[in-house]
Amino acid sequence: MPTPPSTKTAGHSSATHSHGFTVPLPLAEAFTLFEPVGEKNWAGGFDPVFATRESAALGSDSVFTLETIHDGAKRQAIWLVTRYDPAAAPIEYRAVYPGVRIARITVHCSRSNESETRVAVTYRYTGLYGEGDAYIDSMTEKTFAGRIDEWAAQIRAYLARGTPATP
Repeated sequence: MPTPPSTKTAGHSSATHSHGFTVPLPLAEAFTLFEPVGEKNWAGGFDPVFATRESAALGSDSVFTLETIHDGAKRQAIWLVTRYDPAAAPIEYRAVYPGVRIARITVHCSRSNESETRVAVTYRYTGLYGEGDAYIDSMTEKTFAGRIDEWAAQIRAYLARGTPATP
């Protein structure tokens, strides 16, 4: 569908990247690794703060914030769970980096066999300003795959030591 001529667009960058890996856990256990509190266990620096008590119960529409460091500066990102379905095994987020970019993150887990789960991760990035555009433009398929492969390495390390990444 074409954009109506009277619609303003800013012309910012956008991109979609996908990559996957296998987790040596059954589906139900693997899925919990991609919930906010589950991710905190293996991803150093991932420390969600839920906006409300209801959000902490985790479901679609849960809201939390994360502090991140980018180029030496602290930033706050706002995350919204837009789809949470443990039975079908997708979880989807919107992550807003104010004044920079927004991302739709989908993590879909599927059963490989009784003891392994295949994880497919897709990010859809949209720039909001120049800094976000530069980030998106620098995110090649290879760079994205490397970041998701790092997730797999962090999860393997977490499972090997059996303790959270951050106390």
